[in-house]
Amino acid sequence: MKTIPFCYYLLSSSLLLAEDAADPARAANTIILDEQAVQNLGIETVVAEETTFESTVFAIGRIEEIPSRRSVLSSRIPGRVVSIDVFEGDTVEEGQVLARIESRQPGSPPPIIKLLAPRSGLVVESNARPGQPVEPSNELLDISDRSVLWAVARIPEQEAAQLSIGSKAHLKIPAIPGKGFEASLTRYGTGGRSRCGFGLGHL
Repeated sequence: MKTIPFCYYLLSSSLLLAEDAADPARAANTIILDEQAVQNLGIETVVAEETTFESTVFAIGRIEEIPSRRSVLSSRIPGRVVSIDVFEGDTVEEGQVLARIESRQPGSPPPIIKLLAPRSGLVVESNARPGQPVEPSNELLDISDRSVLWAVARIPEQEAAQLSIGSKAHLKIPAIPGKGFEASLTRYGTGGRSRCGFGLGHL
């Protein structure tokens, strides 16, 4: 969405009189109102001022999570899963204990390693089960921070040219009826067709 300056102007009576003098036919159909007539008719005048005009571009898009706001929980030490404290769909806080791993290091009993949430967010995938062997390459939990999302829209090239970084957008999401969201253009896509990404905060 782009804002452009738009001004309203009032024509003075002197200008109208000048035009009427140049056009006798128009003068015959022109009525000049005095102050009393203006009051009787309820005519109001205002001082012209500069305002903004919104140019609207309509587009259909989708909501996507931001890749940099997604993290994987893994163990740097090989061992065995002792317990899993969260499941898919659970919300976690950064630093929260999510799992415990029995390491292969010597000891009786072997040392227990606590795995902490690398970020706050939603557990979107779980690949860990109690008793499961664990290697550093294993992805145990997938956590997505969806407090900020992208709204990605395909916009025709001729209309995309009207937009610039920071342009505002009003979004409506069918899954959340009756509520609108504000967003701003943060980046352009790199595909053959124009794709624009709008930063959308706190659904």
